[in-house]
Amino acid sequence: MDKNVATGNLADISAFLAREWYHDQVRDIYGAYYLWIKPCLPGETTWHPIVSKESPGDRWELADPQRISPGYSTEYVTKRIYDILRRSKILPVDR
Repeated sequence: MDKNVATGNLADISAFLAREWYHDQVRDIYGAYYLWIKPCLPGETTWHPIVSKESPGDRWELADPQRISPGYSTEYVTKRIYDILRRSKILPVDR
């Protein structure tokens, strides 16, 4: 998911990621899903959060080491993702 930080609404992004997690988790009930982020480098204006079982590639970091439990509700996951993203280093470095 690509969202420009200047126009992206963190609540909407969190809800989108929670819905994506839900659909993936339903298809793979034993999968261990985590929230990953790809922080901005100097001069970049986009940041990348994703929910995945594994790191999507280079520069991706765990936003939170605790897995998203399959027992969580979508509403709880939305709030949890929102809280994690607010605390993380996803904003552009030179802003």
